[in-house]
Amino acid sequence: MKKTVIILIALLICMIGATIFFLNSIETKQKIAKQFNLEYEQYLNKEIYGTDVGTILNKAMDHNETYQIKKDEQGIYIPDDENSIKIEIKFSLNETVYPMETIYKVGTTEFIRNFNTATFKGEVIAYHEKTGKIAEIRFTEV
Repeated sequence: MKKTVIILIALLICMIGATIFFLNSIETKQKIAKQFNLEYEQYLNKEIYGTDVGTILNKAMDHNETYQIKKDEQGIYIPDDENSIKIEIKFSLNETVYPMETIYKVGTTEFIRNFNTATFKGEVIAYHEKTGKIAEIRFTEV
């Protein structure tokens, strides 16, 4: 009888420990996603200069490379359901939307040189359902 009670108590302790570990893991992932998102959400509905947009582009490109996000034939990152970041820039002159990869190919330095004092506004933002991290953001030239 004592052995049965001890086994049941041990199983209960293991289950409680596993539950606490699981909940702590979820909380940690949410904190990481929130901290990551703040890096991009701070630009939402705010006017920023082209130099800031260039910095954001470089950060997103580095992020996609770090997580080894795959590219299509045109060199555009293929969105995944966890870690990819897609940034688009809409220019007011011709109302054309360009993906970050196109601007990166021309050169971020060239972009900054031409649009350093232009103002952009972060308008569209989307999140990955699986991780809660930023999936997409669009900047529109004001």
